[in-house]
Amino acid sequence: MSGASWQLDRDAAREALEMLRGAKLVLTPTHQNVDADGLASAIALRRALQQLGVNLVPMVSDGILPPSLDFLPGYDEVLVYGRDELPDYDLLCLVDCSDLRRLGTFYTDDPDRVSGVVPIVNIDHHVTNDRFGQVNIVEPKAAAASEIVADLLDAWGTTIDRDIAQCLLSGIYGDTLGLRTDSTTARTMRTSADLVDAGADPVPVVNALFRIKPRSTPVPRGAGRSPRPCARADPPAFGGSLARGERRSDSDCPLQRYRPRNGASIHSGGFPWDPPAHTPVRELQPSNPLQTAATSYWSSDLFRESTVTGS
Repeated sequence: MSGASWQLDRDAAREALEMLRGAKLVLTPTHQNVDADGLASAIALRRALQQLGVNLVPMVSDGILPPSLDFLPGYDEVLVYGRDELPDYDLLCLVDCSDLRRLGTFYTDDPDRVSGVVPIVNIDHHVTNDRFGQVNIVEPKAAAASEIVADLLDAWGTTIDRDIAQCLLSGIYGDTLGLRTDSTTARTMRTSADLVDAGADPVPVVNALFRIKPRSTPVPRGAGRSPRPCARADPPAFGGSLARGERRSDSDCPLQRYRPRNGASIHSGGFPWDPPAHTPVRELQPSNPLQTAATSYWSSDLFRESTVTGS
């Protein structure tokens, strides 16, 4: 965990709000291959700014709205470039986008859209961001764009209701793999706790972003031998425990390799993506209550075997 922290630029926050309030319609195109943070932070901005009379519309810029993110409140309100009519906007607000070229076909179809004729509010946490906006709120020490947005909404005096909190927690969890990456700070955890206090529920976030599912083909457990059926039950709800004794087919055996679902960021290491057969699997221990939901499945009976063998 990083000990670094950051402080919101209050002057930039005030200037950004003035621009947002002065616009007739604000368009927020996401970066291409949008993840939980990119989409959730845009939806949270839309919901919160409605309280201030600002009409902000999120749009997936590459035409692909990931079904894996349909758990987000307000998912159905997101426009899809190429499918929906492009609204008549007079301000762009980019969130979690470090480079204008990451705006997918929205950019490649007409680069002049982001040439500066239409002003841009730029909110991001990437160190590579080149400050392309008229107003730039870029905090590289923040773990996620959603962490910055949470501070902005507080500075702007909006109420963070349950749906907004759920979106922001989803964005933070997506970019930190459930508060597990080095970018996670005490500040990140305090923000997450505040969002839980506001009504966010970590369990559906973890289920949607990190729940693993087996591949269709099992990993072989021994040359020349037929693998035995595996006694196991379906993965439990996070925080529960695995029941034993239910016999499943070979294709449902824990020797298969697993991957997390789309929507979780994978740019940081330290997460057990593919525990291989015939090797020890390290049991993960949560270090704080907010990590419990994200790690309870990894510490369940399925991964408590000290060695996965084929015998």
